[in-house]
Amino acid sequence: MSEHDQSELRREALTRRRKLSTAERQYFSRKIAIRFIHSRWFYRSRSIGIYLSMRDEVQTSEIILRSWRAKKDVFVPVLEKNSGIQFRQLKPESVLSRKRYGIAEPVDGEFVSAEKLDVVLVPLAAFDEIGNRIGMGGGYYDRCFAFMKTRNAFRKPKLVGLAYSCQRVKKIPTNPWDIPLCTIISEKTGKR
Repeated sequence: MSEHDQSELRREALTRRRKLSTAERQYFSRKIAIRFIHSRWFYRSRSIGIYLSMRDEVQTSEIILRSWRAKKDVFVPVLEKNSGIQFRQLKPESVLSRKRYGIAEPVDGEFVSAEKLDVVLVPLAAFDEIGNRIGMGGGYYDRCFAFMKTRNAFRKPKLVGLAYSCQRVKKIPTNPWDIPLCTIISEKTGKR
């Protein structure tokens, strides 16, 4: 797939996402959160990697609160200078600071290796029916989870995409470095 094609799919899906009203995003985000909270992915996990939502992304605050109530450890991505990400623990008392791209990150807390997480909720720009995703173009998640290309499919972490159904595209041709998701949860579906 050419970078131009991928950029076009990303642009179209993000345009559709941005056209959702605030009320629609809140309503759909709540449905998505409930679908995840009632999923096997949530019940079977002790440690969850989850992004802190920005702008018009699927909101994750309810999932984070429910995870804490269920005594699960919550870790959020922290951008590294070398274009990688690490996961740092987020607690109710964590202090957040806006970093690169305006992304909120905890200023302190324990780091955990991505391999140690049970499930990771992944943001995305576009997705297709078979679990392929297009991110924002930085390749952070693909680099972080590159180890999954050579490991047993039943090991952790399980990667779960959160998206609005309007972000779905017909087909995303893959690149060799792309890491597919186990499932995508939208307001319309929770399994594939």
